[in-house]
Amino acid sequence: MKQVNTSDQRYSDVEDAIIGAFERMTRVKAPEKITVTDIIRTAGIVRSTFYNHYQDIPALLESYENRTLNEISKMMTGRNLASGAEVCYEYFYEICEYTRNREYLRRMFRQADATGYIEKALTMIHVYAQHVLLAVDPTEQQEKDTSYAIAYSIGGVVGVLHKWCVLDCRDSSEEIARHLTDLFLHGTQEFIFH
Repeated sequence: MKQVNTSDQRYSDVEDAIIGAFERMTRVKAPEKITVTDIIRTAGIVRSTFYNHYQDIPALLESYENRTLNEISKMMTGRNLASGAEVCYEYFYEICEYTRNREYLRRMFRQADATGYIEKALTMIHVYAQHVLLAVDPTEQQEKDTSYAIAYSIGGVVGVLHKWCVLDCRDSSEEIARHLTDLFLHGTQEFIFH
C-alpha cells in the first residue's frame, strides 16, 4: 500500500472536504444512515480518495468526534476559567456557538447512546479544569474537594448543553453562556477562590 503524507496540504484539504461533507450530510440524514457514496458525492471526491483517509464510516465518525474534542480543547487552552466571569462567559459562548453550528454534535448531546463521546469530553474537560484549578499547591483535602466540585460543574455544563440541544438550540448562545457561567462559577466558587 502506498504511504500517505498526512502533512501534505492536499491531504489536509481533502480531509477538510470529507469532514465538511459529513457535517452537511448530518443536516439532512441521520449519521447512521450516511454512506460513503453520500460523502464522496457531497465532497466531490472519488471513492478511493475517501478510503485513503478512512477505512469506513465508523472510522470517519470516530475521527470526527476526536476532531471536535481537539477543537474544544483548543478553545480551553490559555483560558483560566477560575479567573472570572468574563473569561468563563467567553469560553461558554464559544462552546455554544460551536455546538449550534454542528448538527452531529447537537445529536450527540441529545442522544442517550452517545456515552462514549460524552465520557471522552468529560474526561478531557476534567483534566483541563483540574490542571487550572490546582495550579496552586493544595492540601490533599482541597485537591479532593476541588475534584468533586469540578466533576459537579462539568456534569452541570453537559446537562445544560443537553437540554439546550433537546430544545433545538432555541435560546441564544449568549443566554446559555450566561447561565453556564453563573452555574459554573457558583458551583465551584468556594473551591476556585480559596
